[in-house]
Amino acid sequence: MKISIVGLGFVGLSLTSVLAARGNNILGIDTDKNKCKNIQIVVDGKKEISDTYYIADKAKGVILPLVESGKEVHINLKDVSYMDSSGISVLIESHQKAEEKNTKVIIKEISKSVLKVIMMAKLEQVLNLG
Repeated sequence: MKISIVGLGFVGLSLTSVLAARGNNILGIDTDKNKCKNIQIVVDGKKEISDTYYIADKAKGVILPLVESGKEVHINLKDVSYMDSSGISVLIESHQKAEEKNTKVIIKEISKSVLKVIMMAKLEQVLNLG
C-alpha cells in the first residue's frame, strides 16, 4: 500500500517506521527542507521510504527498527549533498546494530560530498558501501 505522511515529527516519524516495517511504501514529507535531507530506504529489495525529508538525528528512528526486526536495509544517499557527524553516527550505529542482528545495512549511490566525508573518517573500510 502507498501511504503519504505529512509532518515527520515524533508521531509522523514513528508512524512512518511502523508502516514501512509492515511492507507499505511510504512518502514522508516535512516542511523544514533546510534542515532535512533526501534519503531513500529499501528493505528486502523493495523501496519502503522514498523522497523522505527529515533531520538526520531522527533517521535512526526509521532505520534502527527495521534493522532490529532483521531486515536488510539499503540506504540511497545520491541526493544527500551534506552529511555532518550526526548523520555519520546514524550510519555507524545502523551498521553495528545490523551486525548484532546478523543482517546488513548497505549504503548505495553515495554523493561525492558524502563519500568524501566517509573516506576522511576511513569508514569505507567499515561500512557496507554498495
